[in-house]
Amino acid sequence: MKEVMKMRRIIARGLLGMALLALAGDLLFAWKLIPAYQKMQRTGDGAGFGLGLTFLLFLFLPLTLDLALAGLLLDPPAWLRGTRAMRAGVCGGALAGAIVPLLAAVGLQVRGLWGAYHLYRQRDWALVVVFLQNLALSLPLLALAALLVLGAVRLWTVRGGEDRESQ
Repeated sequence: MKEVMKMRRIIARGLLGMALLALAGDLLFAWKLIPAYQKMQRTGDGAGFGLGLTFLLFLFLPLTLDLALAGLLLDPPAWLRGTRAMRAGVCGGALAGAIVPLLAAVGLQVRGLWGAYHLYRQRDWALVVVFLQNLALSLPLLALAALLVLGAVRLWTVRGGEDRESQ
């Protein structure tokens, strides 16, 4: 059992390290969006800024959060495992926070399908393609919501430094 806990800790720290690198990449990407924003202000051409912002908000940041949450899920820090009240607050916040990425994914689907149907007059299979494209783009958001729920459940079942299952 100790080997499993040690391996969990190693993998969790690796995931947290990747999350830090991803966060640095996200910040660099956001910094590189500034010229696209300035171009949009000058010329009115917002395609580059809009696409970059969409990737940042719907793909890069959720994937970074996914990595961090997976690392915390594998090896929760001691302050999270502390008192029952602390765990209840964190678990409640995680469950409430799972609603935001779900709403964002649903909003992305609704807006994409509405736009394809009403603005571009797409019908039948073209709407299926739009749905699948938006689903692929919203997968990190759905994974983030699932990780928040799983993290809350896992944290609630942790006592001290051990799982209830291993006791």
